[in-house]
Order: sequence, then C-alpha cells, then structure tokens
Amino acid sequence: AIGRISLISSKPLNFLSKCSDYLIILAALALLIVCMDTQSLMKNSLHQAKVIKKEPSKENVSEEVIRDKTSKAEIVESNSTVYHLIPFFDPPIYDEKRGKEFTDRWCVLNSVSWYPPSDMAWQLRAPYFMVPGAKKSGTTSLSAYITQHPLVASSRTKELQFFLDKHFVENFLNDDGKSLVREARQKMYLTDYSSQKLIRDPSLISMDGTPGYLFFSSMLPQRIFCVAPWIKLVIILRNPVDRVYSNWAYMLRVGGKKQEDGNLEKAISDDLELLRASKFLEADTSEKEEEYWYKYLVLKLKNKREGLLGRSFYEIQLRQWFNALRNIGRDPATQVHIVLSESLQKDKQGEMDSVYKFLGLPPAKLKDEKEKVVSVYANPMKRQTRKMLEDLFEPYNQRLYNLLDENGFKTDMKEIWARKTD
Repeated sequence: AIGRISLISSKPLNFLSKCSDYLIILAALALLIVCMDTQSLMKNSLHQAKVIKKEPSKENVSEEVIRDKTSKAEIVESNSTVYHLIPFFDPPIYDEKRGKEFTDRWCVLNSVSWYPPSDMAWQLRAPYFMVPGAKKSGTTSLSAYITQHPLVASSRTKELQFFLDKHFVENFLNDDGKSLVREARQKMYLTDYSSQKLIRDPSLISMDGTPGYLFFSSMLPQRIFCVAPWIKLVIILRNPVDRVYSNWAYMLRVGGKKQEDGNLEKAISDDLELLRASKFLEADTSEKEEEYWYKYLVLKLKNKREGLLGRSFYEIQLRQWFNALRNIGRDPATQVHIVLSESLQKDKQGEMDSVYKFLGLPPAKLKDEKEKVVSVYANPMKRQTRKMLEDLFEPYNQRLYNLLDENGFKTDMKEIWARKTD
C-alpha cells in the first residue's frame, strides 16, 4: 500500500483516477488491519492455550481433547488438520469471605495477591499439586509414576521440604506465626521450580512430593495455604501396621544398622512414651485430640524422634488437612485424591489413570512400572507385636473410614486393611 501511494504521487492523475486508486489503497489497508488483528488474536489465544496438532484418520476426525480444565475446550479444524486448544489453568473456586478470614489470621501478604493475577497465572502451576505423604507408603514410587507424564515438569527434587520447620520457620514465619507470602514465593520460584519452562508452556504443571507435610497437620496447612492456596493434594496411605514396620526398617537402614541388630518393640515403646506424654491417646473429644496432637508433634521435634507410630494415625492428619481446606473456602472432596499403596502395587496403570484424571491430565501409559523403593525384611513382624499394633490403630482406622465416607471418598480401605491376627 505504501508503494502504491508513492507511485500515485509521482503521476499526474485526473480526479476519478485518483479516487479509484485511493479506494484501492483503503481496501488494502483495511485488509492489512484485519490480518494484523487476526494474528494478534491467534497469538493471544496461544498464550492462553497450548495447541496440539493431530492428524485425523481418513474415516473420522477424532476429537479427543488433550486437556480440558473447563469442560469447554475448543476444537479448530483447518483443512485436514485438527488443532486442539488446551484452556489455561484457572484458580480453583473458593469462598472469598472465608479466604479473607484465613489470610488475616495466618498470612502476611504485603500487597501481593493471595491468588496470582492473570499476568502471573503460571504460578498456579508451581506447584499445582503436592504428594504430602504418608511416609513409607509409596510416595517415591507414586511421585516417579506421576512425573513420567509428559505434562508434569520436574521440580528441583522430589522432596523439596520447603515448608518444614528447619527451613520455613527461620526464613518465612514472623513473630506472630504468620507466613511471609511474598518472600516465600520469591525463594520458592527462584530455587525449586522451572519457572521459565512453566511460563513458556502453559500445559505443564509441577509438584512437591514431601511426605512429612501430611504428618505435621497442626502446623503446615496454614503455611502452605498462605503461599500456595490453589494446590491439590494426592495422598497415598498404607496399612498403618505395615507402614510402621517399613518405617522401622528404613530407620535402621539410614542408621547403618542391620535389622537383626534392631529392636522393633523398643522403637514402638519409645514412641508410645511420647504419645502418652502428650495425652493424645487419652483424648475424649476432637478438640482435646487436636490440642494433644500438636503437643505430640512438638515433643517429637524436641526429642528428634521419627514419629514411628504417630505417622500411622491418619484420621487426625486428614481431618486437620480437610478442615484447613474448608477454612480457605474449598471442598476436600474435589481437592484431594486418595491412593492406597496396596491398590497401586496391584494395578499401577489403573491407579495412575485415576490420578491423571484428578489432576486434569490426559491419559498416559507408564513407561516404567518398577517400584522405586522396595523394603526387604530379615524376618516378618512378630505375631504378638502385630496384634498389639492392630489393637492400637483399630479405633482410629474406623474413624478414618467414617471421615472419608462423610467427605465423599469411596475406597476399599476397610477390606484391604483387615486384621491379619484374628
């Protein structure tokens, strides 16, 4: 069009000729503007959604959407190629009033948005979810299976431990016990996640697989939901008695001892001592139980104990995490997924299909189904020891079954964890 103007200006033209030429120029400019607007629109759409190119079959065009977070994924057809637009991740729905009450009590925002603004929406995927435990229930294998998915970006390491006391309290907790959100996020994004990769590719999500998060249920939900209130939880649980034995074998292995030289009954007795000192086992109301559970966790940290038995009291841990979700205005039934270790061992692909679906990921075939950590025991647990532990955990397990049922979780936990000493 510019060249046309130059050309016209250099010639003597009559009035009608000039009008004709100018009309052509205006039409060309209008076409150029439309093209530029279309290109801008496409660019903006691709910023919000990743395009997946798929060659359709000759008979039928398969309209399989790779990811659909809003159930309204668009399908654009051009000639013989189908392009699938993957919607950008939106913040989860939450009760704003309850969220405000939570942030006022537990968070120091310092003008930073509790939920990232649209121009920083990649933060919703860093992390997008957590695998918080339980320890020695298969968190390492579960995390490895999840990260086999091509749309899960690896973080610095599986167990980031960012929110545990040894790191968080000194750096990101003020004297009032409130979390410093801006400072914590800056450090987290700088050291733990592939921020540039997540910014470039809006289809990627990332995770934190620290098993201690579930256990410290009196302390950590407040910290985590201040810094990353959008996260989902994928929790793996194992028969509490089997988990104790595996945890004990792990303690010996880390300490460089053989199982023959260890004493399981002594280790159990040591943790029972802490549980009794905290009065947790004596609690007759949920309020007292939560108070005494906090005391137990403090005693565990003070005495540098493993929490051998405590980590298997799942009901209070899940109850406190569920309550924390409700306190920020979110529903545990839609934000938590429960995996049983025993079910994962039996049907890895089937269980992972359910996990991928919960996370909004497309189906993916596992490339490697090997378990990442396999405990080897020198001898089976003594029958009398197992019976004692089954007696200890039985009432708490029953309450766990009720808690999950009340919150809409359907599992075969009760049947799978049936007593073995009856």
